[in-house]
Amino acid sequence: MQLTISGENIESLLYRENKPILELKISYPQIMGPLSKQAEFHFNDYYRKQSRQINLYARTKLHRRASEECRSADEKEYDFTMHSHIRTFSVPRLDPRYTSIILDQYHYEGRLHGMTQRTGNTWDLSRGVVVPLSYFFRKNAAYRGRIMDCICNQIKQQKEGGEIPFFENPLRIAKTFFQEANYYLSNDGIILYYPLYTLAPYCAGILSNKIPFGTLDGCWASKRKPTEIPAYTGSFATERERLL
Repeated sequence: MQLTISGENIESLLYRENKPILELKISYPQIMGPLSKQAEFHFNDYYRKQSRQINLYARTKLHRRASEECRSADEKEYDFTMHSHIRTFSVPRLDPRYTSIILDQYHYEGRLHGMTQRTGNTWDLSRGVVVPLSYFFRKNAAYRGRIMDCICNQIKQQKEGGEIPFFENPLRIAKTFFQEANYYLSNDGIILYYPLYTLAPYCAGILSNKIPFGTLDGCWASKRKPTEIPAYTGSFATERERLL
């Protein structure tokens, strides 16, 4: 049996009186395959509970906020633009040992543009837990310095090539705002990402840097180095809808 991830989807259109004011879409992953029942339960329950919490938050606080703005628009006679709250996921690495999930949460309240917040989760499926970046490395290993050197070299090349409209002093910003929590695994490396507006304007999107596994040789904890795996060519499209 092959390890697979499918998606479940919560979709609603919320109203004020007879007017739609909030679009809600939440997609979340569910896993099955050659792993322990405990690991499968922990993975699936983790995202199921998150989705229920987001659904409740949207139906209460976000719906109330949209309702207030809609009422204000009616009173002051200006056009109201429907709000959106959308959460999607993607799977940059699918592997029986280490699997990573990217969760992008987009929120729009009728302004010039919405905002997307990214979260990366990396699972050790042999234990059924989400693990921090430090989990992969020996205690006191100098992995942070190697990662930052790699990030800075990539930013220098991108800046010289004019690929990205960086803010002034992007290397200083990258070092100041580096967060170990903002990572996930790909098939052949560790990806570190920076939130919107950290290194460059909104138009540049969420910027990320790949650190090849070999760059960190000598830092890995015993038997915890992720192996390089072939790219997955399947689809993770949402298959089912459920109202939670």
